Amino acid sequence: MKKIVISALSLLLLLGSCNKKVEEPNVLVIMCDQLNIQALSCYGGVVSTPNIDKLAAEGILFKNGICNYPVCSPSRGSFYLGQYPNEHGIIHNAMNVDYPSVEVPETEEAITNADPTFPKFLNQEGYSTHHYGKWHLTQERVNYFPDEYGEHLEYAVEMKEVFEKVKKQPRETYMNWYDWILPTKRSDKYEKAIELADESFKKRKYSEYVKNMGRLELPIEQNFDVRVADHAIQTISKSDDKPFCIIASFNYPHDPNVIPAKYYDMFDPDKIELPDNHLIYEEKFENDWSRTIVNNIGDDGVKEFLRIYYGSVKLVDDQVGRIMSALEEAGKKENTIVIFTADHGDMMGEHGMVWKSNSSFYNGVMKVPYIISYPKQIEPLVTDVPISLVDFAPTIMSLTNQSVPESMTGKDYSKWLLNPIKDNIPQEYVLCQRMDANKDRIRVKMGDDEMVGLALMNEEWKYVKYKKNEQEFLYHLSTDPDENVNLVNNPQYASGLQMMRDALKNKLEEVNFN
Repeated sequence: MKKIVISALSLLLLLGSCNKKVEEPNVLVIMCDQLNIQALSCYGGVVSTPNIDKLAAEGILFKNGICNYPVCSPSRGSFYLGQYPNEHGIIHNAMNVDYPSVEVPETEEAITNADPTFPKFLNQEGYSTHHYGKWHLTQERVNYFPDEYGEHLEYAVEMKEVFEKVKKQPRETYMNWYDWILPTKRSDKYEKAIELADESFKKRKYSEYVKNMGRLELPIEQNFDVRVADHAIQTISKSDDKPFCIIASFNYPHDPNVIPAKYYDMFDPDKIELPDNHLIYEEKFENDWSRTIVNNIGDDGVKEFLRIYYGSVKLVDDQVGRIMSALEEAGKKENTIVIFTADHGDMMGEHGMVWKSNSSFYNGVMKVPYIISYPKQIEPLVTDVPISLVDFAPTIMSLTNQSVPESMTGKDYSKWLLNPIKDNIPQEYVLCQRMDANKDRIRVKMGDDEMVGLALMNEEWKYVKYKKNEQEFLYHLSTDPDENVNLVNNPQYASGLQMMRDALKNKLEEVNFN
């Protein structure tokens, strides 16, 4: 038998390598609110977004990324907790703290320090954790975001003198968006569109946010999303060797649909084309607010909305560029996991609707941009593999060398991201939900009794089921990506329908849907 001789030097080197701590990657989350993927050029959309495109070219772009609930707070709850809405129970928009002008029951529940969010776990593992921008989950301020910057407790306070000055102007010259007093200027053509709207529409609760769309008469540096980027850049620039998790959460392109002149003037509404399916709509959604808006403002009004929406996306893209430049200048880019995404989409004129305020599961509201970049570990790729927001929390835990908590039921995609072969795909279908909120806005685990609607999809099929009247929709996405033809009653697709019904049943068992 040969003797194995280890020199003293070799032994020291071996011991040193065993004791050397693995360098933890940084985490940068860039989240938008209400962003339709068809607005982004990297998804084949109409707005040139070079900074987001660059991020996509350097990472993995998921063409079939979805939210798990097409409403702000429920979706964000799934993203941060790694749980489905029926599990975490936040199926209402959390308003008490983040939007204090809205009257909601004092019993309203949302995220507290006790909740097992992925930023909390990272903070416990030594990460410096920061949240700047729209959280929309506050029941109490969490202690792992020591310098949180939000839309009302910080931004509205900073802007108090500006808002008070604007409020002294004639009422028709500003929009009061949840106590943001925003000076706006409507175009002549949009003025005429609003004049033609039904009087009952003009008196509805949220019609002001539609009637006063236009150019924002404030300097760009006073814009909320610009200040969100400012905070993220400052923290990146001051970062040291301690790993960080920074969340920059923009409000755009969600309403208020007002945008500074630089971005407002980028798009001519007369040259904007409406979606090909803007006249294809289902009777089921005819009375939804998204449809009511379009019925009242007409084609000219929708084009003005799109002008502002596109301008909002351009502003966001500029802020992404600023943040990524700061990351590169700080020498942190190679070892930072970046995700660019949104909490849900916007109908953006598709199927005769705008905003998210409808009960549909169309791709416009259900799909989200889903781009993950990690230059040190992940090779660039564009993929049809389905993924949802609930899957990010367990995935980021694995990518940062942490164990995935048992509380997270989302799928861990880390193995696939590092080696994107078919055998590593963690699931075939992704699930989106709509549930009935209880009047006290209390978090409870939910199931079939509270179910309003469910949607299951992969790269080929989407199946939608509503509880009331058991109404169903089936779309063959491979041949009908715009979801124009419901195949549920077509006998040629009976086998596909049954396959999706069975797949939904199996998925619900998997996500503790009782």
